[in-house]
Amino acid sequence: MSPISKFLLFFSVLITCAFLCGCSPSEDDFDPDTVATVGAIDAFGSVVVAGILWDNLDSANFSIKGQPGAEIDLQIGMTVQVEGRVSSNGSSLIAADVIYDPTLIGPVSSEAGAGDIKTLTIHGAAVEIDRFTAYDGTTFDILAVGRIYEVSGHIDEAGTVVASFVRDLGPEILGVSPVVIRGIVSDLDVGGAGVGFFSIGNITIDYSQALVEGIQALIDGVEVTVRGNLGATSDEVTATNISPAIVYPGEAAYFYLDGTLILDNNQWRIAGFPVDFPANTFYDPFDGVFSVGTRVWVCGYYRSGKVKAGWLRLLEPNVFVHAEVAATGDIYPSSFPRVEMLPVNVPGKVPPRVTMKNFVDFDTLLIDSRDGLDPFTLDDIAAGDHLLISAVGLAPGSIDPQGTRILRLERVLSVGSVFLTGEIYLPFFFGPGNDSFRVQGTKVFTDAFTSFTDSGGSSMTEFEFYLGLSSGQSLGKSVAVLDLADGDDSTIDVADSVQLLD
Repeated sequence: MSPISKFLLFFSVLITCAFLCGCSPSEDDFDPDTVATVGAIDAFGSVVVAGILWDNLDSANFSIKGQPGAEIDLQIGMTVQVEGRVSSNGSSLIAADVIYDPTLIGPVSSEAGAGDIKTLTIHGAAVEIDRFTAYDGTTFDILAVGRIYEVSGHIDEAGTVVASFVRDLGPEILGVSPVVIRGIVSDLDVGGAGVGFFSIGNITIDYSQALVEGIQALIDGVEVTVRGNLGATSDEVTATNISPAIVYPGEAAYFYLDGTLILDNNQWRIAGFPVDFPANTFYDPFDGVFSVGTRVWVCGYYRSGKVKAGWLRLLEPNVFVHAEVAATGDIYPSSFPRVEMLPVNVPGKVPPRVTMKNFVDFDTLLIDSRDGLDPFTLDDIAAGDHLLISAVGLAPGSIDPQGTRILRLERVLSVGSVFLTGEIYLPFFFGPGNDSFRVQGTKVFTDAFTSFTDSGGSSMTEFEFYLGLSSGQSLGKSVAVLDLADGDDSTIDVADSVQLLD
């Protein structure tokens, strides 16, 4: 089945559930055919945003970075807002407005991290990228300090921009390079720079020649989007346009959001939008963990500046595995193929000690960075392929996480190596020849040669690590595990390193 067919199927499920789960309002004065979506573009055909297929863009108005544009200006990974309505025969969605504004444009001042996740600093903001991020003009491995990047994504509970799209705009040129920065106005006309200036974090904004639009009053405390150019230094911006940080849509009987749960002054927010959860909200899964910082998808309706949720779905990838495909197969007839990730099977050790079974379904995003296959389907995955998979545990300690994204790439780790992140759950054992704990459903063995590191980067002993588990201090915390296939049969199925991440 092609990716577009998968999304068509997913769309029909969503529309049905929208009615069943109370996504639409009961008020008589609501236009029942209005629809809005906010999220990253997952596919074209015409455009899939937040899992919803907009299949008619013929009459849509496109706003690209504040200027008139067209569908050709859009790319996979861009976070967009689409407004429109259901067609008269109910068979399709007709887009009226498509809006794309970058989350951030600016120079990278620092880069940190290794492996499959990095953190960039742009104008003081932390930007998280990984190998699933869509790139234009650059790649995960060659991003560089001192260049200007356009970033689109969602902001998590810590204020980090989790990038879904990154574009290289060239080297940093003072006074010339473009800038987009979002944040809260402070020190308006009274800071060290004086009248005509304000600050966003540690960035000084010269707004003396800027067009201010859509804002009742430019005052301290207002959250804005600033467009302009770099000033005389990397910490100065000459603004050309200042507008609200979020452009709110009109009323929508069906409103779909993809983002991180944030609690702001006792108000839940997703992608900046205030969201209320009535008593009849449907939680998917019903026993999932929904808390501050959780990545979610929400279906509801929008009125008077708020989203009323009818359906909340867990999207947070709490399992992250990087390994080789040992086998593929169907465990449910023609519906949910299984990709089983195993390290090399060492003679005398059956089964291998590190095992991950990823169940994938019709809304799993498949990307082929090795051969460039498009469409790239489940049938194209074969034993020996090197995959990077993010997945969602259906409940704490669930044995079979559900894959949300699968990336096929050139071999990065040696054959038999496994990189895995996730949360620590019971049971665990600490005894002769049986030192082990679980990361979601994966059993991880350790021994006296395993390197342990706490969240602060300090070394710890194996005994100290398991003492933290027995006291309950480390249970539920995120951990990164690396098992290198280094040719030593005595340790190939035992973790080489374990690092606590929080």
